[in-house]
Amino acid sequence: MRRRAIVLAIVASGAPSACIAWPTTTIELPAAAAVHVSELGGKGGAPHDFPADSDTARRLKSWIDANRSGWTPLLATPPVRGLFVSAGGVSLQFIDESVIVTKRDGVFQKKVAPSDYAFLRS
Repeated sequence: MRRRAIVLAIVASGAPSACIAWPTTTIELPAAAAVHVSELGGKGGAPHDFPADSDTARRLKSWIDANRSGWTPLLATPPVRGLFVSAGGVSLQFIDESVIVTKRDGVFQKKVAPSDYAFLRS
């Protein structure tokens, strides 16, 4: 009980939120992963499957390699729109200037330029 009171006292005191250590995550894509892309809302369109040896799969792997870290927890329910990408156990959702990854250890987000994932729409 005393432990809870101390935590509440710290929160109530207005201590900066930098004191909270939010979990982070990293993502990886296996080399032999095929890529499935579908879009909900917006432009829509038919789903596409890209083999592991395609240019799209290689570009996605490169993007993931360059963006393995820097993910923060998503503290809200993700919207049901955007570009959905699944490959090798990784689920990504690109929405405007953000990307959401869903993993066993949680749901995480990161800022991204729409031009960084435009290749997924081809």
